[in-house]
Amino acid sequence: DLFISHFYRVDGDRLADHGHIKGERLLTRQEFAQEMVKAPANYYYGALWNKLYRRSIVEKQGLRFEEGVSWSEDFLFNLEYLRHVRLVAAVPKPLYYYHKRPGSLITSQATLRKVIRMKRDTFDYYKNLYQDLDLYDEQKARVYRYLISTATDGTTLTLPGRGDKSRRVRAGAD
Repeated sequence: DLFISHFYRVDGDRLADHGHIKGERLLTRQEFAQEMVKAPANYYYGALWNKLYRRSIVEKQGLRFEEGVSWSEDFLFNLEYLRHVRLVAAVPKPLYYYHKRPGSLITSQATLRKVIRMKRDTFDYYKNLYQDLDLYDEQKARVYRYLISTATDGTTLTLPGRGDKSRRVRAGAD
């Protein structure tokens, strides 16, 4: 019902493989939520671009982006979508090249005030998912960690001693 893959974080000529779930796995929605709570602000879970969705679920459930939400709307969509899946296929192969561009929404509008407001606005959705999956009591401390976790899109590295030469580097999982 949901497919998720690693992604390449691209910075100029450099790229790094980023992901969270190790190995090729088929997970139930509860197992996926248990993985997600380990890195709640990770782009791997929040973004749309490293996932494939079952159209019939989106249509049957009438899933749409929250009106009036211009930041973290993809994360909210993913939380709502996850409520309706049975199985999640996780693949460690990077299938998307993520270029963080100067002037993008996230780089130009990410102020501390906006981050705090976004966390406050999205936390109830996040907490309710874990309550609905009967994982909240077991994962309560990790669920609340979402409030202080920071979003990561991964970094790219230049190997020591390589000077200005850029190389592909596997930076490992986020």
